[in-house]
Amino acid sequence: MASCFSGGTDPPPSGLSITVQHGDGVSVLCVAGELDLTSAPRLRRAVSTVLAGQPPVLVVDLSGLGFSDCAGLRVLIEARRQQAARGHRLRITGLQSPVRRLIHLAGFDAHLGLAGPAPVPPPRTDRPG
Repeated sequence: MASCFSGGTDPPPSGLSITVQHGDGVSVLCVAGELDLTSAPRLRRAVSTVLAGQPPVLVVDLSGLGFSDCAGLRVLIEARRQQAARGHRLRITGLQSPVRRLIHLAGFDAHLGLAGPAPVPPPRTDRPG
């Protein structure tokens, strides 16, 4: 299965884009844009639809996701819990720095099955002007 954003396709600058790819025992959700309180229900519906097919592996490719808040994180945690309850796997790939930072600061690195916490850059202290 190809990467979600190969071939020069740019993720949307704002809003949320969700596409689904299905392969042999693997479903991939490609998520791009911004995931927040208003767009999290769209991702929740997409995850529910995919999980209804009970794929042994669900990959959530976040390589096009530039922002997530806690509502988005909650959807990922629910998906992980549902997959684990069925003895299936959830893999999260393509984490960008802002989203990785949120997951790390919330303490969900291990819960989401991420391969160890990545170094989190310190917050910027320089101020404009």
